[in-house]
Amino acid sequence: MRNVVLFLLVVCMVVVSGCTSSDEPVELKKSDIGEVNTLSNIHLEIVENTLTSEGLTLRIVNDSEKSLVYNGSFSIEQKVNEEWFEVEDVVGGNFAFTDEGLGTNPHESSELSIEWDWLYGELKTGEYRLVKEVLDFRDAGDFDRHFLAVEFEILN
Repeated sequence: MRNVVLFLLVVCMVVVSGCTSSDEPVELKKSDIGEVNTLSNIHLEIVENTLTSEGLTLRIVNDSEKSLVYNGSFSIEQKVNEEWFEVEDVVGGNFAFTDEGLGTNPHESSELSIEWDWLYGELKTGEYRLVKEVLDFRDAGDFDRHFLAVEFEILN
């Protein structure tokens, strides 16, 4: 009987110690994305009443003469002390986006439903931005890579 009690005590200690949080601060990785929103007459906006702590509906507004191509990928960054830092994914880097060819024609808008809870979890209170990479195709199949971003705030 004493061995059973000792075993249960050890198991409880292991479980409890695994539930405590570390006092070590999480190291934030500064964003390596340079300038955003550098394309004239092209921007991102959040469709009204769609922002939650788990996702949003994004509108890509193209009021230019350019055709844009993009896929389903995106990243979320958080503003800390006026600088942008990558939000750490909750899947340990084990994810991939599909490479479907999406696009927005000149003088058109497109909407995308973005759900980030599977990748980042539920966002806590703070200032964030969603970043999307888009390709601007030029003559002869050449293209320029640009980043579009939209800022938002989560109030839990």
